[in-house]
Amino acid sequence: MNIKKITLFIIILIIILFLIKYFNIIPKINHEIINIQYNINQTLGNLIKSIKENPQNLINASIISFLFGIIHAAGPGHGKTFAASIFLEDKTSNAKKSIIFGNIFAITHTLSAIILISFFYFIIKDILFIDSETPTKIIKLISSSFLILLGIFLLIKNIKDKNDAPKNKEYKITAFLAGIVPCPGVMTIMLFSISYDFYIQGIILSIAMSIGMGLTVTISALLSHYFRIFLDKKIFNFKKGQKIISTFASIMIIFFGLISLNLY
Repeated sequence: MNIKKITLFIIILIIILFLIKYFNIIPKINHEIINIQYNINQTLGNLIKSIKENPQNLINASIISFLFGIIHAAGPGHGKTFAASIFLEDKTSNAKKSIIFGNIFAITHTLSAIILISFFYFIIKDILFIDSETPTKIIKLISSSFLILLGIFLLIKNIKDKNDAPKNKEYKITAFLAGIVPCPGVMTIMLFSISYDFYIQGIILSIAMSIGMGLTVTISALLSHYFRIFLDKKIFNFKKGQKIISTFASIMIIFFGLISLNLY
């Protein structure tokens, strides 16, 4: 293992983190993303209103929903930290797994929101009295707890690892658990569509948004995968590097699970 390379990498990482903190970069980016989402929401709302008069606007609204999904997933949360952690941890990660992760997350994140809103719409039959906060908190509590347990399992597996063939199911489990919390963006689209008696159209727009979210999370997973390859080949000795990166990533999953648990 090249100690000089590792030391240089750590110094560069510390400098980057310091600059991000000093110039307040992340809050500024999040603020811009929120502003963009607000403008897209306004445009999307106007298009949904006009669907009855001009059905072709459903196509335009679907395109806007897709773009909304890309931007929405680029904001805080949405599985990117878990994607980074699991693909840094996975010794056999590849581009195919990254695509699967992004799609599982997006489908689960969207479907849970559609199911929740549909339950209130068809069972309660009054969207004005929808209280999605309580069930959402319960789902977040359960998913965060399972993510912590998953991180502990992966950490123990890495400590005891004797080069056994991995089962490679952890990334799918992580995608499902991270995505099971209902997406507020999809819930907004569904609620707005239902208020105009456009339930089916709301589902179509939600699917379009899901595709956009899946694209963003997939890119995040791909970047993590290639970053791991870079660390393995350029910074660490390949075999020892796998052990170090996997152990660190397992701890990250536990850490982010604890943060999620604390927040909700």
